[in-house]
Amino acid sequence: MPRFFLSRTEFDPESGFLTLRGSDAHHLTGVLRMKTGDPVTVSDMQRTDYHCRITGISGDGVLLSIESVQANMTEPPVSVSLFQSLPKGDKMDWIVQKSVELGVTEIVPVMSSRCVTRIPQEKISSRTERWQRIAEESGKQCGRGIVPTVRQPVSFSSALTLCETLDFPVFCYEGEGTEPISRVFDPIRDRLSGGTIRPTVGVFIGPEGGYGLDEAESARSAGIPLASLGRRILRCETAPLFFLSALQYALELS
Repeated sequence: MPRFFLSRTEFDPESGFLTLRGSDAHHLTGVLRMKTGDPVTVSDMQRTDYHCRITGISGDGVLLSIESVQANMTEPPVSVSLFQSLPKGDKMDWIVQKSVELGVTEIVPVMSSRCVTRIPQEKISSRTERWQRIAEESGKQCGRGIVPTVRQPVSFSSALTLCETLDFPVFCYEGEGTEPISRVFDPIRDRLSGGTIRPTVGVFIGPEGGYGLDEAESARSAGIPLASLGRRILRCETAPLFFLSALQYALELS
């Protein structure tokens, strides 16, 4: 069933109806060729799903009648912020798309010391908007209850500052002084077993050349544990997906 996102500020659920407009309406009728009577799911981006049916199609949009409402069941039990150092080429597109499928809540592109890619100032907004569109489309495809946020790129030091408010930050590193991610996951599981609602997790993933020793030491000094992703060196586009998959297994599937 096709899924769309619509902010609660754009409709009143008590009315029993909502309207899709613009590109969503065009996609529904012009691309998917859906007609009156067909079912559609709309998420309010606050983890609530509205199961609807097309009631009318006009130049103003597509009118949907709300048939049932239920809590979205696809969101993970933790809120995950991915601090991804900018990779080369279009790898970030892939990382955004797949990270959303694997349950990430927020993606923060990071300019760390070994990043080869440097986005010109005048292109930062358009690049971020592109990644946000990819996140929304991926969220629709995989049935998310929210639209994960993609922030504008930040410096490494700013990323460390953003991590100060998170419950469980993790710095993935291939050098010495690390611990297995399974051990890093243990306190998160303990917190969840205590009934805490959606603890926050942050994960740092480096660029093609990895993190420098000074960056690893800065993370350690900030109280962020250094974690190993195993015996093999993973590509920068593989590492976040490995971490998120392992986290999902540890918290949702085991």
